[in-house]
Amino acid sequence: MVANNLVSLNRGDNATRLRQLQDQQREVVDQLKSIDQKPLGFLEKPRLERQNQELTQQIEELGGKPVGADEKDNDLFNAGGLQAGNNNGGGGLAPTGNSAGGLNPGGAGGMQPAGAGGMQPGTAVHTKVNPDGTTETTTTPAGQPGPWKGDPFAVDSDGDGKFTMLGDDKGKVTIDDGTGNGPMEVNKWKDDMLFQDKNGDGKFQADEIQNTKDPESIKKSGFDKNNDGKIDQEEAKAGNLKFVSYDDNGKEQVRGFGEEGPGGKPGIKSFGYNLDKKAQQGTQGIEEKGRATAEFTNGKTADTINFDFVVDPSTQRRRQSA
Repeated sequence: MVANNLVSLNRGDNATRLRQLQDQQREVVDQLKSIDQKPLGFLEKPRLERQNQELTQQIEELGGKPVGADEKDNDLFNAGGLQAGNNNGGGGLAPTGNSAGGLNPGGAGGMQPAGAGGMQPGTAVHTKVNPDGTTETTTTPAGQPGPWKGDPFAVDSDGDGKFTMLGDDKGKVTIDDGTGNGPMEVNKWKDDMLFQDKNGDGKFQADEIQNTKDPESIKKSGFDKNNDGKIDQEEAKAGNLKFVSYDDNGKEQVRGFGEEGPGGKPGIKSFGYNLDKKAQQGTQGIEEKGRATAEFTNGKTADTINFDFVVDPSTQRRRQSA
């Protein structure tokens, strides 16, 4: 009898884990369905496909059936948004994440049943790649940004060895790195952050770091015409690449490659992005991924820094989807 009880417990644990993995995969599948319609979705697609493969392997190891992009059963209907809770508990109804008619259509996963008829928020999966190639995966409630998000490139223009942030009293800046988790708010910064002035208005917009947020994005966007691992003034002009920073009063400052900054700051002649230097210990709110080298018009150099903003989802204001 004791042995039978242990077997039942193990089966119950496996069933619970299987449901969790299938719910996570459902989030990924829903994002993959619409990724090709999103601006710059091709930058995010490889990560989602890799995550989907990993979830498929884990689900199959537990003897379960993976959630397929074109699957019509196993808790994934594309049309109605509501369905019988096959694997989710006795008869519970579960709206799919982004399906027409589903609850919370702006969220990442809609609502998933906790058991027999119970409802609980879905979860979104966030993966952070460390400088050594390892990854860290966390989950947060659907529709909220993850704790690792927004990985821009910047130049340590003031030469203090770090990416310098301003205090809360100087205001916040909204950025959106295109990971599908929506915009986020961060403190303003003093050093020069790389962005693409997509509309040519000379101002920084939330989504304008998406093509410049990491080495892979820069390569795919084709800014480095001669593939030498750095962006020079001509390449920057062709790609409309610029830098944004904020003064001590929180006022935005935008400049192009080669242009002097306020207070006689030398122009940035070239921007290295290959991360051939090790990451340093980041300041509060910053997690570095690696460094390269920038050259100024006066012949001096400084580090370029690729990093993640460390964000607590609970501090972010809720936004309604447009």
